[in-house]
Amino acid sequence: MVGPRLRAIGAALAAVLLASLVAGCGILGGRGIRVAVTAEPLGLEVAYGNDASAAVGALVHAGLYRLDASFMPLPLLAAAPPTVSSGGTLWGVRLKEGLTFHDGSSLTAADVVFSLSRAVKLNKTPAFILNQFGLTKETVDQKVRAAGPMEVTMTIDKAFAPSMVLNCMTATVTSIVDMKTAMANQKDGDFGYDWLKTHSAASGQYKLVNWKASDGYTPEKVDRSEEHTSEL
Repeated sequence: MVGPRLRAIGAALAAVLLASLVAGCGILGGRGIRVAVTAEPLGLEVAYGNDASAAVGALVHAGLYRLDASFMPLPLLAAAPPTVSSGGTLWGVRLKEGLTFHDGSSLTAADVVFSLSRAVKLNKTPAFILNQFGLTKETVDQKVRAAGPMEVTMTIDKAFAPSMVLNCMTATVTSIVDMKTAMANQKDGDFGYDWLKTHSAASGQYKLVNWKASDGYTPEKVDRSEEHTSEL
């Protein structure tokens, strides 16, 4: 029997693989796309999903980094590779200028801090990707901080291989969601979790037009400059 941790690893790898194919191989064109999946997507919520959910999430969401066709991490919402302290525990990321969500609102360091903190505090299965670096419900508010409007710092509990940390930062669970939209739709302190299963507050190459359970979903191409996100 496959345990929940192995299933989570498999789902994370599937999401990373799909994200790299979608973001790096130039296989999509036009303003619409048809995606066939083998199971009913659990929803768009980045904090938890299945392989089918990753198929949608890779189109709609964007994170700080993505994998290219050679599985090398590249900046996506980040302006450049992260800076890392000599001890390997303090990471700094600067965002590109002019970032926006699909609704036109600005994407800032506050949204990045919120998104990473939210993923940890919701504590769904993929949160282990961040937990392994010492980011827990009790510590994440102290360890992930905005160092300015467009800059974020992250303190991890010990030095890891930079390639490992950077690859984990391409996982779906680290995608950035709009803090204001998520919190405007929260229920019982769920950080908008239920609402975001069938809605999006994202900044990826495609935006969600509609979602109908057991039927399908409609993503639509969004015009993005190279300064915003990498072109498909």
